Amino acid sequence: MRMLENHPQLEIFPYAFHNAWQTGPERLQRRPQDEDALPESWKQDSLEETYQKAFDRVVNSMLKAEENGKISMFKEHVYFIMDPRVVVANISAEARAKRVVVQKPTIINHDPSAPLSGDSTVNSTRNGDKPSPVPANPTVLPTSFLLTMSPVCLFRHPAPMFESYYRAAIRGGISISIHDEDFPVNTSLRWIRLLHDWYLSIGDVPVTIEADDLINNDSVMPKFCKALGLDPRYLQTQWDKIPEEKKAGQGLMDTSFLQTIQNSTGIIRSKRRDAEIKNEQERERWATEFGEEVAAALYRAVEDAMPDYTYLRSKRLV
Repeated sequence: MRMLENHPQLEIFPYAFHNAWQTGPERLQRRPQDEDALPESWKQDSLEETYQKAFDRVVNSMLKAEENGKISMFKEHVYFIMDPRVVVANISAEARAKRVVVQKPTIINHDPSAPLSGDSTVNSTRNGDKPSPVPANPTVLPTSFLLTMSPVCLFRHPAPMFESYYRAAIRGGISISIHDEDFPVNTSLRWIRLLHDWYLSIGDVPVTIEADDLINNDSVMPKFCKALGLDPRYLQTQWDKIPEEKKAGQGLMDTSFLQTIQNSTGIIRSKRRDAEIKNEQERERWATEFGEEVAAALYRAVEDAMPDYTYLRSKRLV
């Protein structure tokens, strides 16, 4: 999030579990991985990246940030950390029949300052209430870790979101298919809703932001800063392109997914607001670009995601 990347109060940790999810020995991604599309740095260590290694690195980095007086921002695609059993339970019967159920990675929170761990036995004393059991969270992360967070849920209308993902995946050398096991995982808003609702269940209301508002409504990010105790004066609306030397060796996949934001010099306003999107019209456009079969699959995924989108939109910061 380039609007916040130079904020003096923040230390941002993006996509810490990407390697563990995609290429490590416990990987939850089921799609075959084209190693030629990976950044050079990933090829050296990503095959050995476990969820525990990634978690320990995040916790240690956050503790160092805290020592330096910084607020840690842990930024992640929710399906990277979703419990695989929860994933299987929240996809269609047709998709479930294709998907191999893998074991949930085990992560132990070694942080001595963390609350007692245990997915269903951590006690909460929020709002002065009597301690009570916390319900099992839907991720692979320890509940004790999630309880230290101020949750922020960023979401987007599923039509541009799924279209953009599919296009970038093809361009980035990912062996994506509408028939593979991961397509229904990538094209869903269910994961962010489940985590959102878990936080609600323990009395912690997430700051929920629609990406369209973040880009086009100048009042949203100052409100976001106020909600999290950040100084809004350090928000950026303009910045420099990422230098070519910093992009060297990042790989075809990162180049495809990041090229727009890396080459941007400021907020890129939408030509149309997401509220104006008509899914049927999008399907016609997708058929021209991707072919009818892919267009039909994207359309079904978008329609299936609309109830979750509408729900999250009702919770958004305005």
